[in-house]
Amino acid sequence: YIGIIGFRYGSVDAESGMSMTELEYREAGRLGIPRLIYFKSKEPDNPKFKEDNAFKKAGLDALKARSGRE
Repeated sequence: YIGIIGFRYGSVDAESGMSMTELEYREAGRLGIPRLIYFKSKEPDNPKFKEDNAFKKAGLDALKARSGRE
């Protein structure tokens, strides 16, 4: 699994409350598929490319922290 994580959490699944990216990441881990995660590091200049929803921002931060250490 190759994941690219930027500055938006993305679409959230209503049932789980997690983004599609996070669901994919977790499923790959559950199946024992190696995971390679890339983090976009340069902050975008345009605010429309930054997460402005507090719930999604918390989810994005948690996903970044979790995927950076697993």
